[in-house]
Amino acid sequence: MNKNHIIYRIASIIIVLGISILGCKQVQNDSQIKQEQATGCFTDHLKQAIALNKSRVNQYAAISDEASRKVSRFLILAEKITLAGSLIYDRWARKWQDEGIPVLCADFIDMDQVAPFTKGEVIEQSYVSQKTENVGDRLNQSWRDNGWNGLKTSVIHEIERIESAPAYHCMLRHLLESIGRSAHLAPQYETVASDQGLRSPRLLMETYLSLQIKTIWLANQLDDMAAPLQAEGIPIICQDVPYIPIEVTLGDYVRD
Repeated sequence: MNKNHIIYRIASIIIVLGISILGCKQVQNDSQIKQEQATGCFTDHLKQAIALNKSRVNQYAAISDEASRKVSRFLILAEKITLAGSLIYDRWARKWQDEGIPVLCADFIDMDQVAPFTKGEVIEQSYVSQKTENVGDRLNQSWRDNGWNGLKTSVIHEIERIESAPAYHCMLRHLLESIGRSAHLAPQYETVASDQGLRSPRLLMETYLSLQIKTIWLANQLDDMAAPLQAEGIPIICQDVPYIPIEVTLGDYVRD
């Protein structure tokens, strides 16, 4: 492992607590071909996410008799911790971004696509916390056995496991969608990089996805904290993260 890879591993330790809150300011939707390739997507998104969640702290507090503040604080803290290491990952990805390959940009969705703030209805359904170590084990096993496609397929199965409780598990669902999308895009990045005679971004994507899987426990902790509020019709987290389509075409984001 060379010096740069050691630095990236150290950065991974710094950001592991917060990497589950992801997105990209520059990628606007799945149908538009970008005119200019973005850089710094990880960092730009985190700044957006922090601003959004800070703007909603008092709104949630007002409808929850202040009970939401601990969830908001934890969520924003995770984002700020992630921000401390995101620049290093942006730097790692930039060598491909500069060549028109949107590594760590096409993976994510603009934070502008989150739902507007609202209060919902009381939920009668009970919340059941997930055994996140089992989720991670299943994802990693499928990844080892069947590569990128195996990981994506396993993600889809995990999302199906929580489909019966759409008002809960919102951070876990969001993280799984993010993992699935990146697993779908990773082999496309490799192909385009190879076609252009560039080094493969495989190590970056493997490191990035391994970190996401490691933070499943954090997503579940946020869901556990938010569940009592969600049961009262306060959709904190659920309306604060964008839906992430998994299967997209890289060509929609590649710069000519």
